[in-house]
Amino acid sequence: MSDLFVPLLISRSESEGFFINPNGLIFCNNGRKHIDFIFNHYEIFNLTKKYLQNIYLEYKEPMGFEGKARVEIIRNLIYLNWVHIRFHHKSGKWVFNCFSFNKADGNIINFIKIFLKYGYACYNDVFEINIIFDNNVEVKRFYLDLKKYL
Repeated sequence: MSDLFVPLLISRSESEGFFINPNGLIFCNNGRKHIDFIFNHYEIFNLTKKYLQNIYLEYKEPMGFEGKARVEIIRNLIYLNWVHIRFHHKSGKWVFNCFSFNKADGNIINFIKIFLKYGYACYNDVFEINIIFDNNVEVKRFYLDLKKYL
């Protein structure tokens, strides 16, 4: 397993957000909201500031607001095979949002293996996979059985 992740000082006592790009590279939000990370690093996502501003203008929302514009921006990244991840520390639940598990499964499994290796994830954590369809209206949800993949 090659680690495409540089271990960071992340704590299991805080909610953390991550992205995995289509090539498997892992990005940590470092305690910021996902949308703030996108705004601060839009070039990583092959986006422009103008694109982000236009979506917020379309929804008449302030820049960085966690509303409909944010949903559209993140949904569009998911459709481009990015994986959007949130760790909920209180429940020990990892939520992975992706467009196609068949396309993202290797990246998600590699993410879990790396995070188990460095102690950021535990074998008894819950790993929820949400397949996003049709403007976030339809979601197929299932839970990963680690024994099947590890």
